[in-house]
Amino acid sequence: NVGTVTVTERSRNGVELSGAIVGLVGSPCQQGQLCGGTLCSHTMTRSGKEDFDCGGARGDYLYVQLSGSAQLSISEVEVFAVASDNDELSPPAFAPTRAPLYPPLLHPLLRPLTSPPTTSLRPPPPSPSPSTPSPNPPAPNPTINLALGKPARQSSVGHHRYTAEKAVDGGFDWKWSTILTETEENPWWYVHIPSLSNVGTVTVSKRLHKGIDLSGAIVGVADLPCQQGQLCGGIVCSHTLRRAGKEDFDCGGASGDYLYVQLSGRLQLTLSEVEVYSAASADHEYQLELQGAAHTAWKVGDKLIITSTSWDAEETEEAMVTSMSAHGVTVKGLLAHEHVGCSAASEHCVVAAEVASMSRNIIIRGEDGCRPVCGHFMIAHTNHGFVCGVEFTNLGQTEVEGRYPLHVHLPGESPELVIKGNALHHNFNRGVVLHGVHSMTVDSNLCFRTRGHCFMTEDAVEQYNIF
Repeated sequence: NVGTVTVTERSRNGVELSGAIVGLVGSPCQQGQLCGGTLCSHTMTRSGKEDFDCGGARGDYLYVQLSGSAQLSISEVEVFAVASDNDELSPPAFAPTRAPLYPPLLHPLLRPLTSPPTTSLRPPPPSPSPSTPSPNPPAPNPTINLALGKPARQSSVGHHRYTAEKAVDGGFDWKWSTILTETEENPWWYVHIPSLSNVGTVTVSKRLHKGIDLSGAIVGVADLPCQQGQLCGGIVCSHTLRRAGKEDFDCGGASGDYLYVQLSGRLQLTLSEVEVYSAASADHEYQLELQGAAHTAWKVGDKLIITSTSWDAEETEEAMVTSMSAHGVTVKGLLAHEHVGCSAASEHCVVAAEVASMSRNIIIRGEDGCRPVCGHFMIAHTNHGFVCGVEFTNLGQTEVEGRYPLHVHLPGESPELVIKGNALHHNFNRGVVLHGVHSMTVDSNLCFRTRGHCFMTEDAVEQYNIF
């Protein structure tokens, strides 16, 4: 049941892969012929990666192909399952799978940078647990590796090449993406993770050449860094599954600042990669304190975005309002990343996440399953008007030119044309597009999750427009 396929471009001298053919077939591809079978649809381009949605298709072979006389070059292909109610053999709850990225699936976690926080998330006081456990507890939703690129350390360095950060670089090469300690008492490696990460599954990958058996390793979550020669302690995770050089450990939602892998006794620790996935459910709630008063116009049920405060724009996440207060809102959602905040009056405020609502009273929405021929909205040859407070979603076409979620088309001089306070999200071809228009106003609009430019002047001759 193939869901998302992620194809990574070669970083040097790579080729454009957004137009590649990705599909599933029951028999191998043949020389010079199109592979056929069930084709997957392209959903998103992001920093050298192309995502394709295969909609649960099945087959013996997953292929990537270019049409015509061309040279194919790629770096990596990742294939993720999508669960099906009709599966006779479904994957275990702790197996790391990933769903399609439209809309993105995310996890809970947040910690303020300073106090008092004005753009930060923290859990409200816990409610009493029911006396009878739920018969269907939420399964882990491991779509984002919480350890990737985070700070890491190891008890010693057995070779100058095999250092701690190599275990969280996303690679599995035995020579260039491996950690190695010296032979010592209780060797360890750890990664610093956000303290509210609610760790579910941890996957430890064995070094492919001269690796060791890691099924008996100690994997745990602790509040303090490991110390030389000592067992790290904290909450120890249980080993659950062995699969093709990987060992899965279940940490049961444990929280702490450090995730570690350790061997007991006088040994040498070596491994290739450590992946950490959240166990929390979409029902997890956080209190969000906000600067200003813009949030007083929001309502319970509104959809929010919380922008990234790291170098990675993909850490912008979504949540839903569950209650309101004078100083902010309570939200719930699958939040995976730390979003820092600080007081507007603080002299030391460097960065704070921006929070915006994607919900509006007027909604223009393409019908479900409309791709690749979804609806579009156009103001054509009209040089006055006002579009305000509208939500545009599931719109745009890529196979027909000029089909955008919000398109101003050839009105000429338009000082009385205004587009203000709209939200465009989860669309398929650009956002606000101005074509052959001059002197109009585009003010305070939100654009999130689309393919291509969010705000665009189409012919590059458009002048005096105010953004």
